[in-house]
Amino acid sequence: MEFPKQLKDQVYKLLQEPTLDKFREFLHAQTGEHNAIDFKSQWIENAALAKEILALANSQGGFIVFGVSENEDKSIRIDGLPEIKDKAVVSNGIKNFISSNLKYEIYDFSYNTSEYEALNDKKFQMLVVEDVP
Repeated sequence: MEFPKQLKDQVYKLLQEPTLDKFREFLHAQTGEHNAIDFKSQWIENAALAKEILALANSQGGFIVFGVSENEDKSIRIDGLPEIKDKAVVSNGIKNFISSNLKYEIYDFSYNTSEYEALNDKKFQMLVVEDVP
């Protein structure tokens, strides 16, 4: 499945300026998972996470959004995370599984209030895997 241009544009805008508004726009534009995007309702076990990261790295990069899941009809469900996971804990948990040359970044998004009821008091994290040959 090709990564739709509209989605590429949304991701580009979000990564250029990872703000709450841009993340909200990104979620609003979602049409389900694609080759370079994965949704997880919660953080997953370290070995499984490393496997996901390696798969994204081997297919020109991508990202995983935590706190969001995909329904059977390909729509998304906005669950939110119970708490923002410490980035150092994530890095330490996967460092034995992946190369130190692999580049990734974790972004945090917390909505105390939002004009969109579905985002009120919800937290999300997004792990972005760079395309580094």
